[in-house]
Amino acid sequence: MNPRRSLRQIEGLASRGEKMGLSSLPVQHDDRLRPCLFFAPRGGAGADRLPLLLALHGGAGNPLAMARKTRFHEIAARESFIVAYPGGAGPSLRHSTWNAGGAHVDGWAEENRIDDVGYIRKLIDALAVKLPVDRERIYAAGISKGAMMAYRLALEASDAIAAIAAVAGPMCGEPAARPRPVSVFHIHGGRDERVPFRGGRGRFTRKDAVWPSSEEGLDYWRRVNDAADKDAEKVFAPEVTRQRSAGAGGKDVEVVLLEKRGHEWPK
Repeated sequence: MNPRRSLRQIEGLASRGEKMGLSSLPVQHDDRLRPCLFFAPRGGAGADRLPLLLALHGGAGNPLAMARKTRFHEIAARESFIVAYPGGAGPSLRHSTWNAGGAHVDGWAEENRIDDVGYIRKLIDALAVKLPVDRERIYAAGISKGAMMAYRLALEASDAIAAIAAVAGPMCGEPAARPRPVSVFHIHGGRDERVPFRGGRGRFTRKDAVWPSSEEGLDYWRRVNDAADKDAEKVFAPEVTRQRSAGAGGKDVEVVLLEKRGHEWPK
């Protein structure tokens, strides 16, 4: 992308984010300027270290869209934590995606072998320079392609990521080495026909895409976290199933299946 065009788009995102109380922190990585919007609670520059949540947008998304969808910054203001909305890569910063790893290629970032794990590591370091980030409490949450990227961070950056929350997206990659235990919380709609929980193809799956089963990734983390036992129960309503596997050292694996919901952020 033209550097001037990239800078203009980042400035545009920053201007709109400012109206929502968000600050901008662009990060240069691999000769590409990447956007990030973030929120830190007032008084956060004191002695106390604060948790950091990385909120990862879906494919063809951007940081501002993720902020509007999740409103994590409003929760962060109440609960006193830092939230960052990183931007993926693509031909346009307003419609970006992530390199979720593995053999499954489903977008610009994977086709161009974008180093998103390296970018996220650099972003964490940049945030830690500006803000009182607690390095022991860094979490990643994402939807769709952002969920797949969260799983990749768990696989390849388990030294930095304590837990992930994945919405409507499976684990796509495979580890080069066994990662450290990472808590995993997975939410999926039972009627998701874009990225089906069972894997494979749905009615609205992109052409040539075949998704891994979400359950395979969850089983992998149950083994890593020594969380073999499954405790399944119906909660809230008959169409909601919660299954929790208690892991060693509190590194649990939990999945919530919303049987009547589709490919969407839960509300």
